[in-house]
Amino acid sequence: MKSIFVFVYLTIHTAGTLWAQQENHVFHYPLNVGDLWEYRRSPGFLVTREVIGDTMLANGKSYRILKEVAPEGTSTFFQRVSDSSEVFQFYERLERPNQHVPDEFLLYKLDIQIGDSWKFPIFPTGDDSMTFQVVQLADTTLFSKTLKFANLFVPEGFQMNLFIADSIGIFVEESEGQRSELQGAIIDNQQFGIITSVRSINNSPRENNDFFSTTIPIHSTVRQQLSTG
Repeated sequence: MKSIFVFVYLTIHTAGTLWAQQENHVFHYPLNVGDLWEYRRSPGFLVTREVIGDTMLANGKSYRILKEVAPEGTSTFFQRVSDSSEVFQFYERLERPNQHVPDEFLLYKLDIQIGDSWKFPIFPTGDDSMTFQVVQLADTTLFSKTLKFANLFVPEGFQMNLFIADSIGIFVEESEGQRSELQGAIIDNQQFGIITSVRSINNSPRENNDFFSTTIPIHSTVRQQLSTG
Protein backbone atom coordinates (compact mmCIF):
# COMPACT_ATOMS: atom_id res chain seq x y z
CA MET A 1 0.00 0.00 0.00
CA LYS A 2 1.31 3.42 -0.88
CA SER A 3 2.70 5.55 1.84
CA ILE A 4 -0.40 6.90 3.55
CA PHE A 5 1.25 10.09 4.56
CA VAL A 6 4.72 11.68 4.92
CA PHE A 7 6.51 14.21 7.14
CA VAL A 8 9.41 16.78 8.42
CA TYR A 9 10.74 18.61 11.47
CA LEU A 10 8.23 17.48 14.02
CA THR A 11 6.55 19.18 16.94
CA ILE A 12 5.83 16.88 19.79
CA HIS A 13 6.94 16.34 23.28
CA THR A 14 5.70 13.18 24.96
CA ALA A 15 4.30 13.55 28.43
CA GLY A 16 5.08 9.88 28.91
CA THR A 17 1.70 9.04 30.41
CA LEU A 18 0.43 5.68 29.20
CA TRP A 19 -3.25 4.98 29.64
CA ALA A 20 -4.74 1.98 31.35
CA GLN A 21 -4.85 -1.13 29.18
CA GLN A 22 -8.63 -1.09 28.71
CA GLU A 23 -9.19 2.68 28.49
CA ASN A 24 -10.94 3.79 25.29
CA HIS A 25 -10.53 7.06 23.47
CA VAL A 26 -12.45 8.41 20.47
CA PHE A 27 -10.14 10.36 18.18
CA HIS A 28 -11.23 13.25 15.99
CA TYR A 29 -9.83 12.74 12.48
CA PRO A 30 -10.00 16.06 10.56
CA LEU A 31 -11.17 15.96 6.94
CA ASN A 32 -12.37 19.51 6.29
CA VAL A 33 -12.15 20.82 2.75
CA GLY A 34 -9.01 22.97 2.72
CA ASP A 35 -7.16 21.01 5.44
CA LEU A 36 -3.50 20.51 4.57
CA TRP A 37 -0.62 18.52 6.07
CA GLU A 38 3.03 19.01 5.20
CA TYR A 39 5.55 16.30 6.04
CA ARG A 40 9.29 15.87 5.74
CA ARG A 41 10.40 12.39 4.77
CA SER A 42 13.98 11.30 5.43
CA PRO A 43 16.47 12.13 4.03
CA GLY A 44 14.74 15.46 3.29
CA PHE A 45 11.87 15.02 0.83
CA LEU A 46 8.74 17.15 1.17
CA VAL A 47 5.28 15.59 0.94
CA THR A 48 1.95 17.39 1.15
CA ARG A 49 -1.62 16.16 1.49
CA GLU A 50 -4.65 18.38 1.04
CA VAL A 51 -8.42 17.90 1.17
CA ILE A 52 -9.47 19.53 -2.10
CA GLY A 53 -13.19 18.76 -2.20
CA ASP A 54 -15.84 16.08 -1.91
CA THR A 55 -17.63 13.79 -4.33
CA MET A 56 -20.15 10.98 -4.63
CA LEU A 57 -18.57 7.79 -5.97
CA ALA A 58 -19.89 4.73 -7.77
CA ASN A 59 -20.73 2.87 -4.56
CA GLY A 60 -23.23 5.61 -3.69
CA LYS A 61 -21.24 7.11 -0.80
CA SER A 62 -19.82 10.60 -0.36
CA TYR A 63 -16.06 11.01 0.17
CA ARG A 64 -13.52 13.76 0.72
CA ILE A 65 -11.02 14.08 -2.11
CA LEU A 66 -7.40 14.05 -0.92
CA LYS A 67 -4.48 15.04 -3.13
CA GLU A 68 -0.98 13.92 -2.19
CA VAL A 69 2.14 15.41 -3.79
CA ALA A 70 5.30 13.37 -3.17
CA PRO A 71 8.66 12.80 -4.89
CA GLU A 72 7.13 9.74 -6.59
CA GLY A 73 4.38 11.84 -8.15
CA THR A 74 0.86 13.09 -7.44
CA SER A 75 -1.94 10.79 -6.33
CA THR A 76 -5.59 11.21 -5.41
CA PHE A 77 -7.56 9.12 -2.96
CA PHE A 78 -10.96 9.26 -1.28
CA GLN A 79 -11.82 8.96 2.41
CA ARG A 80 -14.84 9.37 4.67
CA VAL A 81 -15.45 9.25 8.42
CA SER A 82 -18.47 7.17 9.43
CA ASP A 83 -20.92 7.84 12.25
CA SER A 84 -19.32 4.92 14.09
CA SER A 85 -15.92 6.70 14.25
CA GLU A 86 -14.21 4.77 11.48
CA VAL A 87 -12.23 6.05 8.49
CA PHE A 88 -12.99 4.30 5.20
CA GLN A 89 -11.07 4.62 1.94
CA PHE A 90 -12.58 3.96 -1.48
CA TYR A 91 -11.11 1.33 -3.79
CA GLU A 92 -12.16 -0.94 -6.62
CA ARG A 93 -12.31 -4.51 -5.39
CA LEU A 94 -11.23 -7.11 -7.93
CA GLU A 95 -13.61 -9.99 -8.46
CA ARG A 96 -12.56 -12.80 -10.76
CA PRO A 97 -12.49 -12.80 -13.68
CA ASN A 98 -11.19 -9.23 -14.04
CA GLN A 99 -14.24 -7.46 -12.69
CA HIS A 100 -13.72 -4.29 -10.66
CA VAL A 101 -16.43 -3.56 -8.09
CA PRO A 102 -16.66 -0.12 -6.38
CA ASP A 103 -16.07 -0.69 -2.69
CA GLU A 104 -14.29 0.67 0.39
CA PHE A 105 -12.06 -0.70 3.13
CA LEU A 106 -11.63 0.18 6.79
CA LEU A 107 -8.48 2.29 7.08
CA TYR A 108 -8.57 3.43 10.73
CA LYS A 109 -10.72 2.84 13.76
CA LEU A 110 -11.04 6.00 15.88
CA ASP A 111 -12.82 4.57 18.94
CA ILE A 112 -9.98 2.40 20.20
CA GLN A 113 -8.16 0.86 23.13
CA ILE A 114 -4.81 -0.90 23.44
CA GLY A 115 -5.00 -4.34 21.84
CA ASP A 116 -7.57 -3.49 19.17
CA SER A 117 -6.72 -4.65 15.64
CA TRP A 118 -8.20 -4.67 12.13
CA LYS A 119 -7.14 -5.74 8.66
CA PHE A 120 -6.68 -3.65 5.52
CA PRO A 121 -5.75 -4.68 1.95
CA ILE A 122 -2.12 -4.41 0.86
CA PHE A 123 -3.17 -3.63 -2.70
CA PRO A 124 -6.68 -2.33 -3.46
CA THR A 125 -7.35 -5.12 -5.95
CA GLY A 126 -5.39 -7.85 -4.18
CA ASP A 127 -6.39 -10.64 -1.85
CA ASP A 128 -3.60 -10.12 0.70
CA SER A 129 -4.07 -7.98 3.77
CA MET A 130 -2.12 -6.57 6.71
CA THR A 131 -3.18 -5.77 10.27
CA PHE A 132 -3.11 -2.55 12.26
CA GLN A 133 -2.58 -3.12 15.98
CA VAL A 134 -3.13 -0.45 18.66
CA VAL A 135 0.01 -0.83 20.79
CA GLN A 136 0.14 2.51 22.64
CA LEU A 137 -2.24 5.23 23.83
CA ALA A 138 -0.69 8.22 25.58
CA ASP A 139 -0.43 12.01 25.79
CA THR A 140 1.94 14.20 23.81
CA THR A 141 2.61 17.90 23.31
CA LEU A 142 2.17 18.73 19.66
CA PHE A 143 2.27 22.32 18.38
CA SER A 144 2.23 23.47 22.02
CA LYS A 145 -1.01 21.58 22.67
CA THR A 146 -1.40 18.52 24.90
CA LEU A 147 -3.14 15.88 22.81
CA LYS A 148 -3.99 12.21 22.97
CA PHE A 149 -2.17 10.03 20.46
CA ALA A 150 -2.37 6.43 19.31
CA ASN A 151 0.45 4.26 18.00
CA LEU A 152 -0.72 1.87 15.27
CA PHE A 153 1.73 -0.87 14.35
CA VAL A 154 1.74 -3.25 11.36
CA PRO A 155 3.85 -6.31 12.29
CA GLU A 156 3.74 -7.93 8.85
CA GLY A 157 5.91 -7.13 5.85
CA PHE A 158 7.58 -3.71 6.07
CA GLN A 159 6.35 -3.15 9.65
CA MET A 160 4.61 0.21 9.32
CA ASN A 161 4.46 2.32 12.47
CA LEU A 162 1.96 5.22 12.58
CA PHE A 163 1.25 7.85 15.23
CA ILE A 164 -2.16 9.58 15.09
CA ALA A 165 -2.92 12.66 17.22
CA ASP A 166 -6.40 13.71 18.23
CA SER A 167 -7.70 16.57 16.01
CA ILE A 168 -4.46 16.64 13.94
CA GLY A 169 -4.25 13.26 12.19
CA ILE A 170 -1.11 11.29 11.36
CA PHE A 171 1.99 13.09 12.56
CA VAL A 172 4.68 10.38 12.35
CA GLU A 173 5.08 7.44 10.01
CA GLU A 174 7.88 4.85 9.99
CA SER A 175 8.00 2.36 7.15
CA GLU A 176 10.66 0.43 5.20
CA GLY A 177 13.52 2.22 6.96
CA GLN A 178 12.11 5.71 6.36
CA ARG A 179 10.73 8.13 8.94
CA SER A 180 8.33 10.92 8.07
CA GLU A 181 7.36 13.72 10.44
CA LEU A 182 4.71 16.39 10.35
CA GLN A 183 6.19 19.83 9.80
CA GLY A 184 3.03 21.87 9.66
CA ALA A 185 -0.69 21.73 9.03
CA ILE A 186 -3.73 23.86 8.33
CA ILE A 187 -6.77 22.39 10.11
CA ASP A 188 -10.15 24.10 9.89
CA ASN A 189 -8.46 27.36 8.77
CA GLN A 190 -5.98 27.33 11.68
CA GLN A 191 -2.26 26.99 10.98
CA PHE A 192 0.07 24.82 13.06
CA GLY A 193 3.84 24.69 12.64
CA ILE A 194 5.63 25.52 9.40
CA ILE A 195 4.05 25.49 5.94
CA THR A 196 6.52 25.87 3.06
CA SER A 197 4.68 24.38 0.09
CA VAL A 198 1.94 27.05 0.02
CA ARG A 199 1.45 30.48 1.54
CA SER A 200 0.30 30.47 5.13
CA ILE A 201 -3.31 31.32 5.79
CA ASN A 202 -2.47 34.89 6.78
CA ASN A 203 -0.29 35.21 3.63
CA SER A 204 2.85 36.07 5.67
CA PRO A 205 5.07 34.72 7.03
CA ARG A 206 4.88 30.92 6.65
CA GLU A 207 6.04 30.06 10.16
CA ASN A 208 4.12 29.58 13.37
CA ASN A 209 6.21 29.81 16.55
CA ASP A 210 4.34 26.86 18.11
CA PHE A 211 6.67 24.59 16.12
CA PHE A 212 9.55 22.80 17.83
CA SER A 213 11.47 19.53 17.45
CA THR A 214 11.32 16.49 19.73
CA THR A 215 11.20 12.71 19.70
CA ILE A 216 8.63 10.05 20.57
CA PRO A 217 9.51 6.98 22.64
CA ILE A 218 8.36 3.87 20.79
CA HIS A 219 6.45 1.34 22.86
CA SER A 220 8.84 -1.42 24.00
CA THR A 221 6.84 -4.14 22.22
CA VAL A 222 7.09 -2.27 18.94
CA ARG A 223 10.80 -1.57 19.39
CA GLN A 224 11.47 -5.27 19.98
CA GLN A 225 9.47 -6.28 16.91
CA LEU A 226 11.25 -3.73 14.74
CA SER A 227 14.69 -4.87 15.90
CA THR A 228 13.98 -8.56 15.40
CA GLY A 229 11.92 -8.32 12.21
